[in-house]
Amino acid sequence: MTLTTRFINYSVNRMAGSAIKKGSLRLILPNGTEVTYGDSKQGPAPGSIAGVRGAQSAPCHSRVKVYDCNMLLRLAKDTDIGLGESYMKGEYEPDDLTNFLNVLVQNIQSCNDSQGKLGVLNWLGTQVCLTCV
Repeated sequence: MTLTTRFINYSVNRMAGSAIKKGSLRLILPNGTEVTYGDSKQGPAPGSIAGVRGAQSAPCHSRVKVYDCNMLLRLAKDTDIGLGESYMKGEYEPDDLTNFLNVLVQNIQSCNDSQGKLGVLNWLGTQVCLTCV
């Protein structure tokens, strides 16, 4: 594993680990390794509204099969745009696209906060990734 790949994995792991606070996201990597972010056993919180999407809804859980680790590169480099581009290229596939998007929507604020906490790492990662593409 190259230094660049390790750095990208570390950055994505750190961001996703602190970003998914409601529900869970389980990634199945090409080598078969499974990584879970969030709490897969988390049930509806008191005050959550049935049938409502977004922050007030019950926690969603999603499983995503990653076919190509370039997905992590795109995510580290361009976050949301990279995630969309990676989906269009078939680099990953969620078992249920609606649940996957709901997990992201439910955690949008903490995702933004996590990306900001990376600070220099985020900037450095973007610079390193630009030289890879």
